[in-house]
Amino acid sequence: MEFNRKKKRGVNQKTCRLWFSAEGYRITWRKEVFGVTVQPGFQACVRTIAPGYLEGDCTEMWNFVNRDRRLYRTIKAAIADCEQHQRLWNQATGCTGIRAIQELFGHRPTSIPKWVVTKLDRRVSAILLDTQPEYRGEVEEESEAKAEAKAEAEAKTSKKSSSRKPVTSKKKRKTRNDKGKKRGPRKGTKK
Repeated sequence: MEFNRKKKRGVNQKTCRLWFSAEGYRITWRKEVFGVTVQPGFQACVRTIAPGYLEGDCTEMWNFVNRDRRLYRTIKAAIADCEQHQRLWNQATGCTGIRAIQELFGHRPTSIPKWVVTKLDRRVSAILLDTQPEYRGEVEEESEAKAEAKAEAEAKTSKKSSSRKPVTSKKKRKTRNDKGKKRGPRKGTKK
């Protein structure tokens, strides 16, 4: 994997440097971010496609190559991690199911590198880029069953209440006609 250094317009080379590869990998060295001095180091990223918020929508973004290690001291370590990431995804292109990919990575990937999308099995990429949760159908069935049970319970209680005496409404308090007017002394009080 070859990385070529590119100069970004408006960025000082003393604070930030960029290297790009043809496969869609990027290595960034920085010691200052938005004018704030930070620990100098290299970051290895890859251009990925993640599921979007809308149905059938995808979002392109830069994602870290190794989610556990985001900062490298040397460029050689960052390049080695990029090469390992590429080898791992090359193995994933041979997988025909989502379980095989989960076993390969140890978890379900949240995004797919852009260069892998065309090489990956269509069914697997559709599952990885799906925005709907897996358990949605089960939840709908459970909610329908609960609604039916609730309707049956209400029907039973309405039958029971019809066999009993009709419930009378509570008596309302009498309203006073002389509201707001002064009244005389109370009766039965001794002075």
